[in-house]
Amino acid sequence: MNSESSIDVEQFMAELATLVNQTAGARGFRRDSEPERDPLGSCTMRYRNGPAELLVGWDAKEQWFTMYYRPVPERPPATEWTGLLSARYIDGNISPADRDQMLASLRAKLETIWPPR
Repeated sequence: MNSESSIDVEQFMAELATLVNQTAGARGFRRDSEPERDPLGSCTMRYRNGPAELLVGWDAKEQWFTMYYRPVPERPPATEWTGLLSARYIDGNISPADRDQMLASLRAKLETIWPPR
């Protein structure tokens, strides 16, 4: 991906999925279904490893990305992350600066759960 060009939410969700597959996937997490979408444009991807779950999503109303990690289902998340879009989010495009910042931020948060090997 050319980091000099803007991308849309669908493209960015694909990049988040790649990042999650590289980190959580290496620890046995697998996406349990296709991304869940609602009529407003929000999207959630669920990853599971036994009882543990990792959710990554786009909230179209609030216009932010989220990640929740629960080692035990139906409990409050042990770790949370929110990726906020800056004022540069215009016409459904994510700027290279926002893209790079959010990927680095989520990578750092995932490394607090699973330090690099």
